[in-house]
Amino acid sequence: MELMYVANDVRHIGLNFHIYLRKRMPNSREFPEIENDRWQKIQHRLESSFKWMPDHRFEWNDLNHVNKPHNFYGIHLKGGVTCYRSDSIKKVQVIYDHASDERVVDQVIKLFNKNSAKGKNRVGLIQMSYGTLNVKFVEYRPYKLEITPFLGEEIAALKKEMLKSFKDETKSGLYLIHGKPGTGKTSFLKELLNETDKQALFIPPSVAGELGNPNLISLLMDHPSSILIIEDAETVLMKRKADNSDAVSSLLNLTDGFPSDILNLNIICTFNTDIGDIDPALLRKGRLRAIREFKALDVEHSRKLADKIGSDVEVNREMTVAEVCNGDEQFAAFTGHHGIGFNNN
Repeated sequence: MELMYVANDVRHIGLNFHIYLRKRMPNSREFPEIENDRWQKIQHRLESSFKWMPDHRFEWNDLNHVNKPHNFYGIHLKGGVTCYRSDSIKKVQVIYDHASDERVVDQVIKLFNKNSAKGKNRVGLIQMSYGTLNVKFVEYRPYKLEITPFLGEEIAALKKEMLKSFKDETKSGLYLIHGKPGTGKTSFLKELLNETDKQALFIPPSVAGELGNPNLISLLMDHPSSILIIEDAETVLMKRKADNSDAVSSLLNLTDGFPSDILNLNIICTFNTDIGDIDPALLRKGRLRAIREFKALDVEHSRKLADKIGSDVEVNREMTVAEVCNGDEQFAAFTGHHGIGFNNN
């Protein structure tokens, strides 16, 4: 019991338990929305189908800040895999490290994949926690209105090309999307994700520099054939210097190196810098599948967008998507204010 309270956050108890037993920094997979009835069935499968030692299992009940009971459960399986769940966060963490038995890791992950509800409008946020990278899947608000018809023929052609490529499991590569803030880049990406069945992973700017982290390949191997979105990606796109060389080199390998053959990723980077600042190796034909600039809408398309959303903004010049939609409450979901983090583009 004292060991469990070493963690000052219930989300990290499973990680701490694994580190205590294995003396290694782990990776983890998270499976959200595992309700109690489904969890009880999975828990029974874990305890009856895998080998584990009696002192490698813990379970206790506690009261939260409103005196509501919560259950905390953890089990460390032979093979170096830890599973942890708390009622308060309603998700299961599957925790393992580089020396864990890959067969056991795969079996446990398949168990949760089979029993987890994979809904649409979900994206995995890659984050850094206790020195290791992990993925947290969250939902974002879908759009009722397509933005692409207002962005011009080039952007419409890009969307069509990307969706076609996503359906081909043998195709991977790099897409670069750039333009000033507010020109619709993020709105376009959310619309794109709504129209594909591929799993999407999102790297926020604060974690973009971790592309050179050796743990990233291990994490991505659990999510092959995904769409990897790196927003505000200047750090990993700029010409190589001492402070970003590892990140740029890692991106090169992910798009056209040996790891790309294993992971088969479609990588989308957004940026606001000048194209001339991009490392030339990233622009090589074969690696780069497309590059498009998002611009302000011309007067005609600005008016059409304003009419479509019922905005009373005065349109007498070229305007960005953000300018047309600014202040329009009924369009708040479309502009991303209730989204998952990539909100203002």
